Amino acid sequence: MGILGKLFGGRPNIEKMQRALAQGSYAEALHLGEDLLASGDETSELAAKLIAASDGLARLNLEEGVRSQQAGNTPLAEEHLQLALSQARSVELIKEVEVALAQGPSGDLPLAKEQAQTESSEASACGGCAPAPRQADVSADDL
Repeated sequence: MGILGKLFGGRPNIEKMQRALAQGSYAEALHLGEDLLASGDETSELAAKLIAASDGLARLNLEEGVRSQQAGNTPLAEEHLQLALSQARSVELIKEVEVALAQGPSGDLPLAKEQAQTESSEASACGGCAPAPRQADVSADDL
């Protein structure tokens, strides 16, 4: 390694990638990991860190996409969510992104809406936890 390499950090290594992940610098970690992969440094540890970096970026884009949906900015939401889908590596995160893509422009989950409606109708129908509705005493003179 030359003097400039020593001064400016040299070639990427797994420790630098770990630091970038710990700081939430997912793009930097992904870049470092891809450089390590290109140099033939393929290990299970590197693969796991690449997945973590990709999922970290995907999570950030998922969150931004959902915020954009809630703000009514559908084109921006779609862009972030499609990017998140392309970056996600874990099955759970891919499912989360797919659910967000299926949401309406308000960012409300269709499933959550249905569940809330079911729960509220069940709560009013059970009669065990809610007081019974009272009949108002109204006479003809009151009308």
